[in-house]
Amino acid sequence: MSTKTKVIILLLSIVKLWLIVVMPLTAWGISALDDRLFLDLAHSLIRGEWLGTYSERTLAKGPMYPIWIAINFYVGLPLLLAQHLLFLCAGLVLITALQKIVKYPSLLIFLYALIIFSPHLETLTRVVRGGIYPALSLLILAGLIGLYANRSNKLINFGLWAVFLGVILTAFWLTREEGIWIMPSVILIIAYVLFLIYRTEKLSLGFFKRSVICLLPLLILFGGLQVVSLINKVYYNSYNVVEVKSESFLSAYGALSRVKHPNWKRYLPVPREVRQSIYQASPAFKELEYFIEEKRRGWQTLGCIYKNKYPQVCGDIMGALFMWALRDVVALAGYYKSGDVAERYYLRLATEVNTACDKGILDCFPKRATLIPPFKYVYIELTLEAFWRGIKFLVQGFNYSITKNPTSKGTEESQILFKDITREQLAPLPLPKVRKIHGWAFSFKEKQVYFQVKKRQSNILETFSVKKFHSPVVYQHAKNKTGKDYEPAKNARFIIISSCLEQCDLLIFDNQSLLATVNIDTKKSKLFSNDLWFHIDAITTKNQKENLSLQNELNKVKIAILKKIAILYKLVIPWLCGFAIVAYVMSFGIGILRRKFTFLFILNTAIIGAIVARLLILALIDVISFPAISFLYMSPLFPFLQVFLVLAIVDLMSFKSTKMLFNTR
Repeated sequence: MSTKTKVIILLLSIVKLWLIVVMPLTAWGISALDDRLFLDLAHSLIRGEWLGTYSERTLAKGPMYPIWIAINFYVGLPLLLAQHLLFLCAGLVLITALQKIVKYPSLLIFLYALIIFSPHLETLTRVVRGGIYPALSLLILAGLIGLYANRSNKLINFGLWAVFLGVILTAFWLTREEGIWIMPSVILIIAYVLFLIYRTEKLSLGFFKRSVICLLPLLILFGGLQVVSLINKVYYNSYNVVEVKSESFLSAYGALSRVKHPNWKRYLPVPREVRQSIYQASPAFKELEYFIEEKRRGWQTLGCIYKNKYPQVCGDIMGALFMWALRDVVALAGYYKSGDVAERYYLRLATEVNTACDKGILDCFPKRATLIPPFKYVYIELTLEAFWRGIKFLVQGFNYSITKNPTSKGTEESQILFKDITREQLAPLPLPKVRKIHGWAFSFKEKQVYFQVKKRQSNILETFSVKKFHSPVVYQHAKNKTGKDYEPAKNARFIIISSCLEQCDLLIFDNQSLLATVNIDTKKSKLFSNDLWFHIDAITTKNQKENLSLQNELNKVKIAILKKIAILYKLVIPWLCGFAIVAYVMSFGIGILRRKFTFLFILNTAIIGAIVARLLILALIDVISFPAISFLYMSPLFPFLQVFLVLAIVDLMSFKSTKMLFNTR
């Protein structure tokens, strides 16, 4: 890579980092299943306690993101900045791997810019796994390209790329639970590289050595998962990476969801009427009845946030929540003392429900061990519709959705851990409401007027601030009414901002005596006496705002630039998609005629396969569990699409070039 190319890439990276510094971290202290959970797990890692005290949430999600947070804590960077740096590094590794294949630096620079300025990552300002998932996905793609590009190099270079790919694959798999979506593409590229090695080396010692190295990423992945499972076994007596994928939990969940519904409603895997019948058939499930139906009724109201779109879920346990609700009530019943105790309970629950199904006590579908509900033909049409919606979102979904005044959620106490571990500037909590009193007042004694706000029937003064303004209309009005000039009337207007919201009095006095006591709950008031002329124009109640005018002005500029970038992507990406698809189809036709496909075509096929696989998974989740077509879950697909858009067009260009832009050996 030339010095000029490096300088341009550095400048692009600096501009990107400057733009994203506008974003504070939105700390959701109330999100016990996401943000707060990851921080709690990271806090335990920082203290050297692995993932902390065992509970129903300890092994519910992969440990990689808490590990990332803990590592970043020791490095000392703000979390969001570190995640953006990771994404920039992923883009840099990608074009580094591609430089042995793509010979034109301008194309690499364009691809790097297209990836790093994509607006999708700016929407992920919470402590969620989506902050590193796109970077890890892109690094896997870079590792596969590096594996291909170095297949004929020294064994040490080939081996380093294989180890790199294996480590990233392991980190990727430990981040989220649905990592299977990328594996067909990984296997396709590895198989292609093995095929090329065989064509060169035949059945020789060199072929054996390079084949072992080529398969090393999969071996590292398998070994890494076993190491994490073993650690969990030592700490929690649970030989699993995540318990929600364990045989015992899946068996229990599958048994409960196989019971047929008298009145089937989508998004309700085990509705109340089905639970009532299972309570009668399973003593193990009966133990949970009080906790589900009484003590933890909150699980039945959380789905009401979707009541406008899915009214049937309000008042019952929605699909996305039932897994968490089940683990929660099993913990309340005392079965999360250790991993083996929880496992035995789930196996007993599964056995009892399945036995009741087999005996005809419960009307059930065939036996199953999965989180996916029993198949219904309506799911086919709904999944295809959601899949198409996902494609449109991927191509046209570049909406810049950062709010001008983002706020965190929770309490002041819940924010402490966010500040301590992430080292980030946090978006403020919603500031307390204040009362604004607009009016005017002046003394006929031509003395200065002062104010105080206090609770009625109390001697405690409330906090407040007051601003006075020039008031020529008031001055002229007083002069017309009295025929005299009152100098204080020239600056009589005021705005009082007070924390007192109800049962409040406004005290008005001069430097000698109290002039009036006004009930400001009446919204409007006026007073005319020998000492004072007073009038309230309006009283409003609204959230207080921080006065950070200089920062806000600069942030507005950055947000405006980011919005324009998003608009540009929204205009350009659909056209690039059209050109890329045509180019891909033409490359396929040329490959058939020549009986030989370029590596870029194989790579583009792998990218398309990964996009389709993840979209199908998300579409199915969207149909059976919760709305999943969103930036959070589709974030790794945006950089994949952008890589395809460039490489598909470039692949076709290579067939027409006399100098051959790409090495397709």
